[in-house]
Amino acid sequence: MLSVYKQFFSQETITSLEGASDEEVFLFIIQNFKIDQKSQAKHPVNLTLRDDDFIHLTRFTCGDIWKITDLVKLPYKIQTPLPYSFTSHEGFFILCCRLAWPFRVETLSLLLGWRISQLSECFNWMLKFID
Repeated sequence: MLSVYKQFFSQETITSLEGASDEEVFLFIIQNFKIDQKSQAKHPVNLTLRDDDFIHLTRFTCGDIWKITDLVKLPYKIQTPLPYSFTSHEGFFILCCRLAWPFRVETLSLLLGWRISQLSECFNWMLKFID
């Protein structure tokens, strides 16, 4: 799982976190990084993670995410009330991340690059749609 966060850490930090549990890594991130909502870029989820990272984050492979979004018949473009836009694959990925792990939204925001409000809006929209 540490491979997902390598872009944020120096080699020395990666080496020191090698044996840490996922919860310890998340705690380290929250304690050592400040998320500035104003300066945080609006960019889509990077769906180029390895399949083992996908499985760890969502319990699905990347291919599964794509198949399930097609089977559920999610609209390709999701527009939330605030309005934020997501693709169906991004939305389902965010939903699965939030349901698979007790992620703090701040941690997911740091990992994916979306603002906390965007992630919350997307998550709520996805839950309502699937319900």
